[in-house]
Amino acid sequence: MTLAAVLPVYDRQGKLQGVVNSSLHLAEVGNFLSELKIGKTGQSFIVERDGMLVATSTGEKLARIAGGNLQRIKATESSNLVTRVIAKYLLENLGDLSKIKAAQNFQFEIDGESQFLQVLPFADNKGLDWLIVVAVPEADFMEQINANTRVTILLCLAALVAASAIGFFTARWIAQPIVGLNKSAQALAKGEWEREIELERSDEVGELARSFNIMAEQLQESFAALAAQNAQMKALNEVISESESRLSQFLEAVPVGVFVVDAGGKTSYINSRAQQLLGTSEIGGYSVEELPAKYQTYLAETEELYPSDRQPIARALQGENVRADDLEIRQDDRIVPIEVWGTPIYDEKGQIAYAIAAFIDIAIAKKRRNY
Repeated sequence: MTLAAVLPVYDRQGKLQGVVNSSLHLAEVGNFLSELKIGKTGQSFIVERDGMLVATSTGEKLARIAGGNLQRIKATESSNLVTRVIAKYLLENLGDLSKIKAAQNFQFEIDGESQFLQVLPFADNKGLDWLIVVAVPEADFMEQINANTRVTILLCLAALVAASAIGFFTARWIAQPIVGLNKSAQALAKGEWEREIELERSDEVGELARSFNIMAEQLQESFAALAAQNAQMKALNEVISESESRLSQFLEAVPVGVFVVDAGGKTSYINSRAQQLLGTSEIGGYSVEELPAKYQTYLAETEELYPSDRQPIARALQGENVRADDLEIRQDDRIVPIEVWGTPIYDEKGQIAYAIAAFIDIAIAKKRRNY
């Protein structure tokens, strides 16, 4: 048995051009369910609201031949004990499977073994209305949980005893030097860099005190260098911000549309003149391949969207310097013929970082040529 999805295909005038059909064999759904790891012995199945089996993880047959006809099998008639008992349990407790509108959980027993059951509705706007049922025996996960709990308790008790004993004897030996280190650390946090720890010991605590003094000296030097760097970065950021502001003003002032994409082909900037010609102020982050459809750019004097690979900006991303005058922008009731120059922009490594398309309205120029 198969599940088919059919979709009609229309052209721009709304005329039916054909039908797309996609079919899925229900056995493949069953294979998918069988590959799911549901505890050790858990299983799942899918039924329709009328109780007919759609797929199971046990690989049982979904239909049988009776009187020369193919008849589907209900879940209550399943050859699998768990599937059959679950279906009968749901009908006895709910009366009608159509009453299940949201995910529900149940617990019941099969041959004295507790089972956890979840029923999840699945429906779409194409007519599918299924119930996905998952059953897991309590023993599948409680056995490992109980074992882990026992081990955890024993480890915690052992760790507690060991930590208490070690902590008690260690604390007595290192308490006083640590107090001195703490006071010095507090002074260091307040910026008192000249504060040093005076501790004459040759053990690990003494080594820690000497390392602390070296760290304090290094921190003092690092903070001084960092303050100088921050001042330089602040000045540099101000210069960059001012440069970016000026560049934006220049691009907005020119009477030419400017369209910029990054190396990945995503739109990153459109100046106001470009927005006027394109009839929109939306940037949207569209890819180069989406631009003809988004901005309704056509091959001049045709009904064909301008080929994406021929766009000057797409060719500029390939390293070409391009000029083209066979494009038209169509927005509502106006057609704007344009001339476009595509130019690649390289980074300091010689790699293409951006591509710029500059374009102008050539409607008046075309009229003059026609006359």
